[in-house]
This record gives sequence, C-alpha cells and structure tokens, in this order.
Amino acid sequence: MDLETRPEHGSAFQPTPRLIAEAPRTILYPEYPAAAWAQRKRGTVVLKAQIGAKGRVTGVQVLSGEQTLAAAARRAVSQWRYAVTEGPAETLVRFKFINPEAVSVEFGH
Repeated sequence: MDLETRPEHGSAFQPTPRLIAEAPRTILYPEYPAAAWAQRKRGTVVLKAQIGAKGRVTGVQVLSGEQTLAAAARRAVSQWRYAVTEGPAETLVRFKFINPEAVSVEFGH
C-alpha cells in the first residue's frame, strides 16, 4: 500500500506571527456607541490584531470586553495601518471606554 502525505487543502505552512508593541502609523479611535452610553456601559476591551506584511490589519480578535464596545473597537482597529513588516505580525490593543469624550488606547500590552 502506497501512502502519500499531502497537506490538507488550505493548511499550507504559516509562519508564526511576531508580536509587536509599536503604535500604528494610522489610528482611528472608536466611536462610543450611543446605545452603550445610554445604558451607561463602560469598560475595557482587549483585542489582538493580525498585521500583514504591507502593514494592513488582516484580522481582529476580541479577547475580552462588553460586546457593543468591543464591536466599535474592532471596527476602528480594522482600519489602522502599521509600518511594513517582514512577514506576519500581531499586537495587543487595549481600549478603555470611559465616556463619549474619553476613550483611551494602549498598544502591545
């Protein structure tokens, strides 16, 4: 019996992304969702952003946070631009939603 080993469709080798802590070159802050503020929802949202070689965000994963606030943060981060990288990279981003006039952000923590 002749067995041939082939990678499954779509399972080509993917290099491990390197973790970066630098700030993006282009930042859009999330808009505080009106419905969330009406309910006085506040809190911290933590995201992991995957960054492609051309510095574009290729994916955003919500690690923690209230759903409505997390969706707003995810929309904003998906539009960020980073410096060109050699291969895939990822970074952690933490938003603190305080009120509609105050949303803070930390990178790589």
